[in-house]
Amino acid sequence: MYLIGNVKGAHKYFPKAALKNETPAYERDELVCMTKQADVRIRDNETLTVYATGWRATGAMVCTYVHTGGTNGVGSDRVKRKFALTDDGKTHESTYHVKRPKVSSEYQSKMGAIDEHNSRRQSARGIRPLEKVCITRDTKDRIFINLVSWMLINVYLAKKFFVWNGQMRKSHSEVQESIAMALIHNNRYAEETGANAVDEDGNDSDNDVFNNPDDCVRHPNYKGNTCKLCGQRRTVYFCRVCSTPKPPTQRADTGPKGGQKLQHGGYMHFCKGRCFMMHKCGEVPTRKKRANPTQGVDFYM
Repeated sequence: MYLIGNVKGAHKYFPKAALKNETPAYERDELVCMTKQADVRIRDNETLTVYATGWRATGAMVCTYVHTGGTNGVGSDRVKRKFALTDDGKTHESTYHVKRPKVSSEYQSKMGAIDEHNSRRQSARGIRPLEKVCITRDTKDRIFINLVSWMLINVYLAKKFFVWNGQMRKSHSEVQESIAMALIHNNRYAEETGANAVDEDGNDSDNDVFNNPDDCVRHPNYKGNTCKLCGQRRTVYFCRVCSTPKPPTQRADTGPKGGQKLQHGGYMHFCKGRCFMMHKCGEVPTRKKRANPTQGVDFYM
């Protein structure tokens, strides 16, 4: 396996102290680094050469790397900025170049890929990440949600770089929604096992209802309510087929500043996803009549 790793805190069995002490002093416009190597036995009668490289980046800092490939030859320069205060009180910015080994330039050119992947999975760049949609404290469920998130992001990145040539033609949320709908209307399992196939309208002979996604719309005033199917989450989406909106009425209580509050009745709210797809229009029970509102509901689709 081709490996380049930056060694920081966890450096057991790694000669970090020796590299920092033995690497020569920093010189301007000169590459200052040194490499040690060791043969590690990985199988019987088979060894792997592992390298440890220290690079003097500044007068006090030595960057250390463990790698199975790459060299300590000259790589691309590291461009750094420095600022100076001029006599007129303005700040002057200038750049200078620091020579670095090839193993360091290769590592630093790709080291942000993991952070970018984590950013899409956790902060999601403007969309609600899957880890915050499916909230659980169960370890097994948490690992399952992480695996699904990784796969969705990998599909998006693969499509972006191999199909769209690096251009973002669709957002991550749009690709995630299209994958979910493709799985909901998938007929491959029925074709292979002989089970009841889903027809073009999304219905099968087991009386499971798959509604039209276009009928799941946002409330015009973004008013949320608890999902009528799972009874656990608040959502601003409702089914326009089985909803009968009523004129807003004034509520008895008032807002924090004494303003009036309106009641928006007649909207049948559902979680956008499986709850909306699986509900039966006109047959939605009220939450008061359900002993176990989550029975038979799968929250991971």
